[in-house]
Amino acid sequence: MTMKAWMKILIIVPTLCVAGMVTYAQSQGSSQQSGSDPVADAARKAREDKKNAAKPKKVYTDDDVKPAAAAAAKAATSAQAMPAELRRRRRGAAEDG
Repeated sequence: MTMKAWMKILIIVPTLCVAGMVTYAQSQGSSQQSGSDPVADAARKAREDKKNAAKPKKVYTDDDVKPAAAAAAKAATSAQAMPAELRRRRRGAAEDG
């Protein structure tokens, strides 16, 4: 290569590097000025989604079911006792009558 070719390379390469850095800096500055930080946008969207989320449904556990089962057992016991009480009354009425 000749001396003129080297001089052109020594001038062109740094010029292209500087031009690339300027372009990159301008693109970074414009994205920060527009305020569109993707992490901040995602956080805002997550907060908004959390506010609008439906409340969780009630989960029934054994503690919720046991009192009802005990009440049903008492009702069944009293229902079985009712016919016996009615039979006694009928016997009493038949003996009186």
